Amino acid sequence: LGIFMDPHDVTGGALNGLWDLDIPNVNAVHHSKSAEANGWVPLPTYVNNGYVDFDRSMFWSGNRLTINGGGGGDLLQITNDPKRVKPNNSVTYTFATKDGWYFSELPSVQNGPGKGLVGYAPDGTKYTFDWLVYRRYSSITHPWGYTIPNALLHRYKLKLYVTKIEDRFGNWVKYEWEYDHPKRIYANDGREITM
Repeated sequence: LGIFMDPHDVTGGALNGLWDLDIPNVNAVHHSKSAEANGWVPLPTYVNNGYVDFDRSMFWSGNRLTINGGGGGDLLQITNDPKRVKPNNSVTYTFATKDGWYFSELPSVQNGPGKGLVGYAPDGTKYTFDWLVYRRYSSITHPWGYTIPNALLHRYKLKLYVTKIEDRFGNWVKYEWEYDHPKRIYANDGREITM
């Protein structure tokens, strides 16, 4: 496990403060009210904060895979490029990354609204992302120069954390979560970490 600091994350807290654990996740920044109601969604809609409209391009910069040590990439719509080799199985994929990850959607997460994801790494390892965490993110003001004081949008960074990693031979590691941190990490070979 590693740690990293996101300067826009304003959640804080006694456990991690401004630091966050470097555990595989898919994340995106959403408007706070729609995030609470809908959870993680592939493509958020525009938002009206009660005073002005915010187009999603003003607060959302896409969905991103973050893998330990800085790996990952943006989740992109799948194209019909014949040079891209999809995993050979019966799964329907909705997203891919430039470096060969493919993703299918899960109908729900373990702990709230919205969808989860299953990611397939280029080496055949399968990652299940279905633990939803909300992190308070820095608010933004409307970029069109409104002079009213309410042209402010509160945001969350939504993270779908991994709950299971399974290699192509069936070996697995599972993560049990409590709020925004793992409480237990254990493997099918009997190894275990309790926090």
